[in-house]
Amino acid sequence: MLRTTFRSMGTDVEILLDASDPAAAASAFTDARLEFDRIEARFSRFSADSELSRLNRAGRSPVSVEMLDLLEAALDARRRTGGRFDPTVHNALASSGYDRSFDRVDPIGDDPDRAAPSPCNGEVAVDRAAGTVELAPGVRIDLGGIAKGYAADRVAARLARSGSCLVNAGGDIAIAGLPATGAWNVGVPTGDGQITLALTEGGLATSGSDRRRWIRSGEERHHLIDPSTGMSSASDLLRVTVVGRSAVDAEILAKHLFLMGSRGAAGTADREGIPAVLVTRDGATKFAGGLA
Repeated sequence: MLRTTFRSMGTDVEILLDASDPAAAASAFTDARLEFDRIEARFSRFSADSELSRLNRAGRSPVSVEMLDLLEAALDARRRTGGRFDPTVHNALASSGYDRSFDRVDPIGDDPDRAAPSPCNGEVAVDRAAGTVELAPGVRIDLGGIAKGYAADRVAARLARSGSCLVNAGGDIAIAGLPATGAWNVGVPTGDGQITLALTEGGLATSGSDRRRWIRSGEERHHLIDPSTGMSSASDLLRVTVVGRSAVDAEILAKHLFLMGSRGAAGTADREGIPAVLVTRDGATKFAGGLA
């Protein structure tokens, strides 16, 4: 089992590749890193030159097929989750203080001139035939979470040509093929320790308010915005880990369940068969969706 790590998309990326040829694996790892960096360059809201930033500035613009695909997936997720997963949270994130890459966010600050938070659910018109996207006045897009899952899925599919692999992009995990042991064992933190989930297909993602936090005007903020208020979610959950059909699917479901709160998340996961580990802010852990 060969391993590489690097930094991309504002997070640590780890790749495991079950390959017998170290030279071929090294080439595959280089390709994987370049692919992560390419996706970041297209979808980052922090780069003024990215395709996403150009769209946000213009309001209406021709876009790449890749942008059309990912934005349509995000908008479909908004419909499926009743608005809990929403790509139009850009302005809410910025007004809360997360207006630059997280390593540059002031952990304690006071921003009296920032715009007041407001609900999201902005109008976005995607015209695939014309290859254009039009945003309603004032609407801006953020694709950070879903782009990270997309990168993990895409890189895993590319690496599969070289051997079975696992791609972990800051907790968004995609697999392709199986190791000799028959499953990829992934450690998942609980309220009082850790459990191991054996992945044989699909992906896994974790959404939590414990990782990206900061203070503004004496109030604690985090990056999981509740689109109904435009503010950091007040969910009683600290962290949600979900197994999905892919890393993108798991990313969407993890955020969906997190914003529901523990009671709604457990019921939805059980009803819809979504394997989930729910950790509340008081340290309690609940397994749902078939996990025991």
